Amino acid sequence: MLGGGTDIPWSQPVRGAREPGAPALRPIEMSRRIIAVLCGALLLGGCARSAGSPGGAQRTRAAVAAEFVPACGQPGATVVVLAVPVTVRHADCDLVGVELHYGLATAVVPASGRVERHVETYAPTSEPIRIVITVADGTGDVTVTG
Repeated sequence: MLGGGTDIPWSQPVRGAREPGAPALRPIEMSRRIIAVLCGALLLGGCARSAGSPGGAQRTRAAVAAEFVPACGQPGATVVVLAVPVTVRHADCDLVGVELHYGLATAVVPASGRVERHVETYAPTSEPIRIVITVADGTGDVTVTG
């Protein structure tokens, strides 16, 4: 029996099952159920993918210091460097054109080569006044020192 017969004592009626002679679901009800099931499947699939993916964005963010992540691939963005020396692999994060601040010194990451900025001040300061940005030939990895 379809809706909870007595053949199996622990069986329960199946929710949504039709008894013989019951009216069929209208097309709009079927459409709503199908949409609900598809949305649920997509949500579960998205959650599983983001939680369980061993590579891609998860690995990239872990390999890049947190202050650089929002500026990856964003020329013109600004980053306050918290500690030096630090190296950011070009494969993980493209910093070309990003403005880096370390203490009182500021410089823009070049496509290649080396940039050095020194701030001259007569006031006593505990802030760093020098930044050196070096882009490795071939790899494009960026190293920041003070």
